Amino acid sequence: MSNIRLAFCVFVVSGTLIVPSVASAAALHAPALDSPAAGATVESAPALTWSAVRGAARYDYQLANDEGFGSVVLGSGTGTGSASTRNTAATLSSTVPDGPYYWRVRAIDRKDRAGRWSKARRYTQAWTTAPVLRGPDASAPITWPTTALVLKWSVVPHATKYIVTIANDPSLSSALLGSAASPVTVAGTSFAFTGTLAPGSYYWAITPLDEAGHKGQRSAVGSFTWSWLSTTTAAVVDANAVPSVYDPLFSWTAVPGAASYDVEVNSSHDWAPGSKICCTDRTVGTSLAPIKALTNNVYYWRVRAIDASGNAGGWNEGPSFQKDFDPAVPSIPNLRIRDNSGELGLHPASATPIIAWDPVPGASSYTVQIARLNGVCDWSGQRWTTFNPSPNWTWIDNTAATAWTFLSGRHNLLSDGPVPAAIPLLAEESPALEPGVQYCVRVRARSDRESKSDNPNADDGFISDWTQINGLGQASFTYQDPVAPPGVTPAPLASAVATYVAPVTGSDSAHPPVLDRLPVFTWNAIPGAAGYWVVVARDASFTTIIDYAFTRRTNYAPGSSVLGITDVVTYRDEATHLYWAVIPAANPDGTGASTVPSQNAPQLFDKHSAPPVLIEPAEGADVATQPSFHWSSSEGARKFELQVSRDPTFGTPIDDITTSSTAYTSSTTYPADTKLYWRVGAIDERGIHLDWSPAGTFVRRLPVSAPAPGNPVGGSDIPVLSWLPVPGAISYDIHVDYVDGRTKDITVLSPAFTPTEFYGNGVWRWKVRPNFATTGVQTVSGGYFAPQQYVREVGRTPNVRGSITSSRVLLTWDPDPSAKSYAIEISPSTGFGESVDRVSTKTTSFAPNLTGSPYDDGGRLYWRVASIVEGNAGPFTSGSFVLPKAIRATVAGYLIVGTKGTIGIEVRDARGRPVRGAKVRVTGSGLRSRSRRSSKAGIARFSLKPKHRGLLTFTVTRRGYRDAVATSTVS
Repeated sequence: MSNIRLAFCVFVVSGTLIVPSVASAAALHAPALDSPAAGATVESAPALTWSAVRGAARYDYQLANDEGFGSVVLGSGTGTGSASTRNTAATLSSTVPDGPYYWRVRAIDRKDRAGRWSKARRYTQAWTTAPVLRGPDASAPITWPTTALVLKWSVVPHATKYIVTIANDPSLSSALLGSAASPVTVAGTSFAFTGTLAPGSYYWAITPLDEAGHKGQRSAVGSFTWSWLSTTTAAVVDANAVPSVYDPLFSWTAVPGAASYDVEVNSSHDWAPGSKICCTDRTVGTSLAPIKALTNNVYYWRVRAIDASGNAGGWNEGPSFQKDFDPAVPSIPNLRIRDNSGELGLHPASATPIIAWDPVPGASSYTVQIARLNGVCDWSGQRWTTFNPSPNWTWIDNTAATAWTFLSGRHNLLSDGPVPAAIPLLAEESPALEPGVQYCVRVRARSDRESKSDNPNADDGFISDWTQINGLGQASFTYQDPVAPPGVTPAPLASAVATYVAPVTGSDSAHPPVLDRLPVFTWNAIPGAAGYWVVVARDASFTTIIDYAFTRRTNYAPGSSVLGITDVVTYRDEATHLYWAVIPAANPDGTGASTVPSQNAPQLFDKHSAPPVLIEPAEGADVATQPSFHWSSSEGARKFELQVSRDPTFGTPIDDITTSSTAYTSSTTYPADTKLYWRVGAIDERGIHLDWSPAGTFVRRLPVSAPAPGNPVGGSDIPVLSWLPVPGAISYDIHVDYVDGRTKDITVLSPAFTPTEFYGNGVWRWKVRPNFATTGVQTVSGGYFAPQQYVREVGRTPNVRGSITSSRVLLTWDPDPSAKSYAIEISPSTGFGESVDRVSTKTTSFAPNLTGSPYDDGGRLYWRVASIVEGNAGPFTSGSFVLPKAIRATVAGYLIVGTKGTIGIEVRDARGRPVRGAKVRVTGSGLRSRSRRSSKAGIARFSLKPKHRGLLTFTVTRRGYRDAVATSTVS
């Protein structure tokens, strides 16, 4: 910077500083205004400059919104619209809104006498530079999530933030992002949209903001198309290995960006809402097995992806399928007539017929129907009951066993029994059979019936076809009356060990026979007995009775409960033994039972059904996708219960669901990298839980994302950072380690984000992990990828320059796009340990007021300017300028008119050091002007003879110093 000579005058008489009389107040001209020019239009608050006025010690300036200067901007003081300065330039420290502005300046002399105001000059601030949209290209759709939505635009000078608006319409009236009350702002010139959108066309625009929040010119409205490749390949398979049951298991390929899936199963191919069968809950996996069983029908199904914001993709139709239960012919395998002694042939005659069959896989119960053969098997005859014993009857009964037997010929009330205990169930009586009459028998299987009713007599479409013994229209057996066994009636009338046929305790009561299904109780006839009570209990004392029936025959298969109203009879799997006893009765109506169960040689057996076999996931497997559980069917199971737990005791299961299928895909995301346990138990026809399977184990390995290629690793701009999307993730956690040691966690839906702050220059680290849905509102997180580094830099303030004249010091620079303000320091030393000025401004110029020491003292001063970004200063740009040094002139001695005498002028600088070579010129009192140079000691002496009284004026000049004036009175 060049040296500066500023025309400030200092007057000292006898060591006292006085104001010169060179220019009177009336002679102070109004300053001539330089810039901005009259009528100019500017984009931001400009520096005000004017020409120096001779004799001015300082200047007042005003900047207002009106020509009368009643609305001065920003108040008064340095950096505002009203202040005093020794400079011929003035700047604002804050931005102001657009509009017309008026400004004026006046000079003030050393005696604080003001000159005239300049004529007011008008300029207009119009921040008209609008952002230019750089992307995305409207012709290239955003394909979620392959390409993230990143909005980009040009830098707008003087903008420190930008409002981002995204809307459904070109007028931006229906904003999806940002609003007038709560706009979304970013500091950089790019924005990564962190949410998701429904497929369609959208519109966007950018509005710049300065540091004070004043809005600039909004950009043109851009557009983009959001698309989602949500197509998938859908398939359906039978999850059940047995041919009699079809358990549909739907599966599809994962859709990138999907957080969950909707599955619809419909019996109508036009997808009529009233025909929808399944499903209401969304799944986060890529497979689903309906929890509720489907009735026999042809079904159509489709699946669609749902993103993390709930936006739906397109439907993808899978192959149709037909649901049949037990379509085999015959539907009931090995349906036959047997008795206590074993199998009977075709059309047998029997007094103790047992209707038996092999189990149907997937069946939880069976319906047995019996009708008289009157030329044909009349299955439509009136149902027989105790209160309506029609001669042309048909009998229908339900059972969970694979056998059925006849009970007594009359209904017995609870009080009629030989055990005066509270009986939970009493088996329903069968119709009276007539000797010599032929009867038809048919049976069909039933599976789950939960869709409409839990009434045990309601089938609701979950049934097989009928199978009739010996074929259609054929008699199944001929009934004959039992023959009383020979022998002596025991006293009292009671059963002995030899009475029992099956199941019997055997030789080891500690290990009785183990049955995997409901038993058929058989025994030998007892002389003198006209009927038998069968009692089954959990304890040897028969205080906990689970079944109770009366029959005049010597066999019993658990069937329906009282009148079939409540449910069929089933036995749960017991950890201890079950006990059964036959109590003979002397009379055919059940009376005459004179013993208690313990007097009838009770027999023991254990009931343990075969539990389901776990198929998938395999034991100890690492499961990387959403777990899909699969297990085998179990005899007699109506439903299954699946439990998943962190502990092998299953005390607090993570998942506990009931399903009719043999497969299940969980919508719960399990803890990652943790050993988990799972088991399945069958639930029988009556809702009784049977034995659990042995527990299986697996480990859920939640996926980890990875940084996308091409992420920036440093710079001064705010970057867009992105990573690879994770299938099934509903959001992402971003962990940030700032330069200053602080940390921050952010959650976004999109696999990209734009940082909004850095907190210092240096290494800035970030890492990301995916989040997955669980039940309720909670999420579970996968692992973070390795921390990524971004070296944050704050660049130098662009194009800093100084405008230096004999009366002006003005620093200006170009806007820094990343800076919110600028730091300016002026110091007498290069170390800036002592600052003359240390200010912050939001504009792009600064003019010091040049008042106070060391401005008064003059000499070389140093300046520096730096951008401030988020409270952190970037590197300084520095320079220097020179102000004229101050001179102190002191008169030593005095003179008398007409007498020759010597007078001395002592010249010193601001620090009191002598100034050598200064030119001292004296005028006044009738003397001819003459000059002297100051000596090494700073003294200039004159020998003078004044001609008249008056004032002698000594003017001191020296290159690099401000002029000084001293006076002496001649007496």
